[in-house]
Amino acid sequence: MTKRPARCTYLQSVPVIAALAVACTTATAQRGLVFSGGCGSRFATDRLYEVDLRTGTMTDLGEWVECDVEALEFVGDRLIASSETSAATPGGFFDFSESPGVPIGSPARRSGVDHDLAVDPTTGILYALHGAELSDPSASWLYTISLDTWLPSLLGSDRSAFADSIAINRRGEAYAVDSVFLQRLYAVDLQTGDLSLIAPMDIPFCCGVTGLNAAIDFDDQDDDLLWMVIGGFGSNFSRVFTIDVTTGETTFIANLDPVLPGRNGFDVDSLAIIPTPPCVADFDRDGSLTVFDFLAFQTAFDAGITSADLDEDGQLTIFDFLAFQTAFDAGCP
Repeated sequence: MTKRPARCTYLQSVPVIAALAVACTTATAQRGLVFSGGCGSRFATDRLYEVDLRTGTMTDLGEWVECDVEALEFVGDRLIASSETSAATPGGFFDFSESPGVPIGSPARRSGVDHDLAVDPTTGILYALHGAELSDPSASWLYTISLDTWLPSLLGSDRSAFADSIAINRRGEAYAVDSVFLQRLYAVDLQTGDLSLIAPMDIPFCCGVTGLNAAIDFDDQDDDLLWMVIGGFGSNFSRVFTIDVTTGETTFIANLDPVLPGRNGFDVDSLAIIPTPPCVADFDRDGSLTVFDFLAFQTAFDAGITSADLDEDGQLTIFDFLAFQTAFDAGCP
């Protein structure tokens, strides 16, 4: 049996996330990672931050190997970043799991400047959604990204919107926003790249503000809770919202901490929700502790599945049963 660390152990051992990791039995507010990139732009900081999305409180995680990160996404137990790409500049991928990050794969050109990454939890496929080149501002391109070579494969394009941020929930439902030009919410066809308008987004406080950067990601515990951080292009506007995916209605949650001297806003280019460590005892992941968790653990143990190695010693033994019993008795937050 191949040894594989549990997510809790991983989160506490990787430098970029270690300061953010909590014990599996501790409940925390929802947190995300954002990057403010511009490679020297006076409206950005070229730094990675951890954000408490419910309060807007930000923790500076420093500078990284790439200064113009457009997208962040957790791919398995790795934090993957992607840099800006255009017809003249091939975009690259980076593993940000450890500071200051390392390049992975070979840079490759993809249409569109602004973009975002999202993994479909139902298939494990990584997608990249790109907004158009500046000469073609009403178009979007959808790619899959190989997790072996990090090279793109074009699925299709849509000429109705500059959609440059994408999020996929655990049901495999994909959504995108065009915040730069139209401020609208769309459903995304992951087979063709077609966009279907859901509704305009009613964003308070932004009357007269154009050219906003937005980044979206789904809550990892609630498939209907879509988070959005928004700001950019020099506006005094950097805030956290949630979006109703059926109506496009937005709810203001918090202001992001000012991080630029003399300004209340700054560019926000990406958002990756930090995975919540699972409750060990809720083995069937139904949100409650019942006899079915014992049955699910027994089934995994009998099949030799690594998830049953709760004491993480590389073997399935009676001590794993004892670890499960202890976790079950302790309950879930």
